[in-house]
Amino acid sequence: MKIIIIVIGLFFSSNVFSDDNAVSKEVSVKPTQSAVKTDTAEYITQPEFEKILKEAEDKLKMEKDKNKRFRDYVFELINIKREMYPHEKVKAGLALEEMKEKYPDMAIKIFSKEIELNKNNPNAYYERAGIYTKICYKTNEKNKCQKAVNDYKEALKYIRSDKELDIWGVPFRMLIYDRLGFIYEDTAIKDLNLALLYYTKAIESDTFKPSAEYFERASL
Repeated sequence: MKIIIIVIGLFFSSNVFSDDNAVSKEVSVKPTQSAVKTDTAEYITQPEFEKILKEAEDKLKMEKDKNKRFRDYVFELINIKREMYPHEKVKAGLALEEMKEKYPDMAIKIFSKEIELNKNNPNAYYERAGIYTKICYKTNEKNKCQKAVNDYKEALKYIRSDKELDIWGVPFRMLIYDRLGFIYEDTAIKDLNLALLYYTKAIESDTFKPSAEYFERASL
C-alpha cells in the first residue's frame, strides 16, 4: 500500500514541477513591458499609456469648445483605466506633480504631445522645462540642462506681455527669467554673465515690486 501511495505522489509532484517549468518558460519568452517601475504595481503598461494618449488626443479634438488642456484629458482617462484595468493600475492619488517627480519620462511625453497639438501653448513648454530642470539639477547632465533652457525660451515666445500671469498668478516672464538665472548660476552649463542677464530681466519684468530677484542678482 505504501509503495502505491509513493508512486502516485511522485506522479503528481512531477506533473506540478513540469507545469511550473512550462509557465516559467512562457513568462521568460513574453516579459511584461511597463511604462514605469513594476515592483510596486503602480504602473500602466506602455501600450496602455500610448492608448490613453491617443484617446486623450481624440477627445481634445472633438471637444475644443470645453477649452481643456491635453494633460487634463490624460489624467481623466488614467482614472477611468485604473478602474477598468486593476492589474495595470496607477496609484489612486497620482496627480500631475507626482507623475513629474516619480515618472518623468511619462510626464515629458504628455507635454511633448501637448506641444505637438498646440505649439503656441507657453504652459506646456514651461511645464516640460520644469521636468528637465529637476533632472538637470539631479544628474547635472548638460543635455537636460540645455533642453530646459530651450523650452523656457520657447515659452517666452508665446507670452504676450510682462503683465501675463502663469497658472499660479505669478508674472510669467519673470518666473521664466528667474529659472534661467538659476540654471546658468549653478548647473553643468554654468555661465554667470548669462545668470546676471536673466536675473536682471526677471527684475525688469516683475510686476510685484520690490522684486526678490534683487537678492539673487546681488548674490552673484
